[in-house]
Amino acid sequence: MYEFTFQLSDEDFLEFNQFHFSSDFSKNSRKAGINIVWIVVPAIMLVTLLLSIIRGQVDSSNFWAFLIVLAIPSIIAVAIMSLVDITGGGKADRAILTPLLKWQLKAIKKDGKAPFGRNNTMRFEDEYIYEISELSETRYRYSAIEKIGEGNRAIYLYLTAVSALIVPYSVFESREHKDEFLTFVNERRKEAI
Repeated sequence: MYEFTFQLSDEDFLEFNQFHFSSDFSKNSRKAGINIVWIVVPAIMLVTLLLSIIRGQVDSSNFWAFLIVLAIPSIIAVAIMSLVDITGGGKADRAILTPLLKWQLKAIKKDGKAPFGRNNTMRFEDEYIYEISELSETRYRYSAIEKIGEGNRAIYLYLTAVSALIVPYSVFESREHKDEFLTFVNERRKEAI
C-alpha cells in the first residue's frame, strides 16, 4: 500500500495540460480537432454565404468582397490548426497553449473555483485507489487507469482520454521508490484486467 499527501499548484495543473497536449496521448484528440476544423469551418462559411444570398444581403456586386471577408477567419483557423498538427506538440504548441491555459485558470479561479483539489491524499491499496481532496473523495479501480504518463514534475494516471490523477514526483523518497510505485500500479492494472 502507498499513501501520499501533497499539494497541487497552478504550475502542476499547467504542466499536466502541457504534457497532455504535447504527448502522444493527445495525438488522436488533436487529429479529431483538426478534422473538425477542416469540415466545420468551411461548412459554417458556406451556410453563412447561402443565408446571406437568400436574405438578399449578398448580390453580384458584393459577392467577392463578402466571400473574402468570410474566408479570412476560416483561413486563419485552419492555418493555426494545421500549424499545431505540423509541430506535433512541440514548442510552438506550448507557446500557444500556455497563455490560453493561464487565462482559463485565472477565469476559473475568479469564480472562486479551482479545476483541481489543492490539498490531496491518495491511497493506493490492493484493489482500489482513493483520492481525497477538499473537493471530493473518490474511489477508483485499477482497471480504470487507461494509461500512465511520466512528465517533468509528476506521474499521470489517465482515467479518461483527457483526465488523470496527478502524483507529483516530490512524494517519492527516491527514484527507486517511484519505480516500485509504478511496478505496484502496473501489477494491479494487469490483475484487474
